[in-house]
Amino acid sequence: MPAENVETVLEQTVDETIDNPDVIKKYKLAAEIANETMKHIQGLMKPGVKVIELCSAGDSFMEEKIKHAYKKSKGMKKGIAFPTCVNVNETICHFTPLDNTPEAAITLKENDVVRVDLGVQIDGFISNIAQTYILTPNVVSGREADCLAAVQQGMEVAQRLMKPGKTNTDLIQALQKVARAFNVKWVNGVLSHEIKRDVVDGKNVILLHEDADQTVDEFKFESNQVFCLDLVASTGDEAKLREGTSRTTVYKREPSVLVDLKVNASRKVYEEIKDKFGAVPFTVKHLDPKLGRMGVLELLNNRMIDPYPVLVAKKGEFVAQQKSTILIAKKQVQKITGLPVQSFQSEKSIQDEQVLAVLKTDLKIVPEAKMDETD
Repeated sequence: MPAENVETVLEQTVDETIDNPDVIKKYKLAAEIANETMKHIQGLMKPGVKVIELCSAGDSFMEEKIKHAYKKSKGMKKGIAFPTCVNVNETICHFTPLDNTPEAAITLKENDVVRVDLGVQIDGFISNIAQTYILTPNVVSGREADCLAAVQQGMEVAQRLMKPGKTNTDLIQALQKVARAFNVKWVNGVLSHEIKRDVVDGKNVILLHEDADQTVDEFKFESNQVFCLDLVASTGDEAKLREGTSRTTVYKREPSVLVDLKVNASRKVYEEIKDKFGAVPFTVKHLDPKLGRMGVLELLNNRMIDPYPVLVAKKGEFVAQQKSTILIAKKQVQKITGLPVQSFQSEKSIQDEQVLAVLKTDLKIVPEAKMDETD
């Protein structure tokens, strides 16, 4: 058998699911770095600090930690899976400004609402995280507390329903009850995907706010799946986001689109993106400073990269986000990214008996054969 065929067969037989202990180890190492980075940024957040400084600090911290991971594994691809985005008040996601732009001057103030989003990949195995913070020394109360409670309790409920045999419909119905309990709404258009090696947007999708323009197929959760669960709750009546006026700086390569590029700079930038980031999101400030911003334009026009536009909510709405990476292992559901939510006190609580019953269950997975024996 030719050498290249042997290599292909070997690649096909490698187990890339979390049934492989080496794969779990890589997911968890990526998660550890992501969690540590979030904690690092949390320690830097205070009034007077610029958003661009926090984004740079987060990316630098991740890069330094990643550099020391699997040092003996030559050629292993590892890096930032989602650049540090620091989204303040009505700006909800994908905000990581460039130097020498008006956005670079944005500075945190007391009582600002800050959502931080980032991710790490080790050998293509991705762990993402997002958290919400309010810059106050006080215990959060009122409508802000209701929103924080919804995402925190929603994450607890979701983990317990992401078990083999349950469906995304079961999960969605339960989380709708959580939102109603705290009188908030899940933000329209937010998708939670199954993730696999080098894939951030797998075919199995959870959509908490469906409408006529956007629906997803029902599926059953299975052992060895991994999900990036993104819960975003709003106090607004419509809970809709729109594109803001800030410049888009985050993109993702679309591997299925190949075009014969006309501009040499674009070809070089595409190869740089392919080599450094694969198919995970990246920011243009991590590209060649001379060619990057010019080359991105032709790639974008040919749909070889997808934009992550900066999205904003209606002024006056409070929006909380919690994003965690969830492993559905054979014995237990594991949430491997996420830090404790800051102190809050909501006057509302979950009263629905079915949801309360879910919260009382643990995260262990009972094999279907054993479940049948007890029926």
